[in-house]
Amino acid sequence: MCRDCQGPPPAEGDSGLENCAAVTDTKYYVSEYYEVKGVDQMKAELYAHGPISCGIHVTKEFDNNYNGGIFS
Repeated sequence: MCRDCQGPPPAEGDSGLENCAAVTDTKYYVSEYYEVKGVDQMKAELYAHGPISCGIHVTKEFDNNYNGGIFS
């Protein structure tokens, strides 16, 4: 479900969904495709252009053991 959320940002551990409303029948399309690397570039893109999409290549260890959160 897509949601449109307003601030303030939720506290750590809170979902923040109380400040969100469902958005129905809205389609979003990719208008540009280019490479962004690292946290700082990702933050800059988010600030400048809004949502980004990304993918990751994973190992079998990740695939077999990831259950959520930060994987080390």
